[in-house]
Amino acid sequence: MIARRLSLVLTGFILTFITTLLPVAGLQAADQGERPAELKPLERWIGECEMESSMKANEFNPQGSKNTYTTSITWAVNGRFLHCEARGSGVSGERKFKSAFAWIATYDMQLKAFSSIVLWSDVGGGDFWGLNERATGQWDEKAKTLTLKYIDRDSGATTTSVTTWVDKDNHTFTSTTTDKEGKVVMEMAGKAKRKK
Repeated sequence: MIARRLSLVLTGFILTFITTLLPVAGLQAADQGERPAELKPLERWIGECEMESSMKANEFNPQGSKNTYTTSITWAVNGRFLHCEARGSGVSGERKFKSAFAWIATYDMQLKAFSSIVLWSDVGGGDFWGLNERATGQWDEKAKTLTLKYIDRDSGATTTSVTTWVDKDNHTFTSTTTDKEGKVVMEMAGKAKRKK
């Protein structure tokens, strides 16, 4: 279990390191040729957004939390992966903290599904950080919705995240985790608006 977690952390670190260096190296997506059609749905995320999210009170966080972020999303790794960097702040009861996350997403040609991983870090007043298992799912063009799901290998908990585009500049999202008995243990929701 420790080896698997270290492997996930290392993978996340490598992807973040690579995608951070790409703009410095001048490897922009425009220089890498046309992207496959399967990646087209992800284009709508490119740019900068103001985002807010809230987590309902639960067993692990009895006071719930509210966060605000500024996000920057670009194409990376030869224009085949989305790379999001989000920085902001959060509050949970009396506790205030710096909050940040990174999101990496692509279309997995082998799985025929969209695939993503999220890394997060809350610092100040009790540090907490981690990364999720790889989530996979499908894009619904008619509903303008991306649904991703992952099952935690250790606990058996299932997390389902749904992002819906209201229009070209606004999207909403929900994330719900249920334990292996089906009990809801975490609910988060939020919205984002593209910066003009």
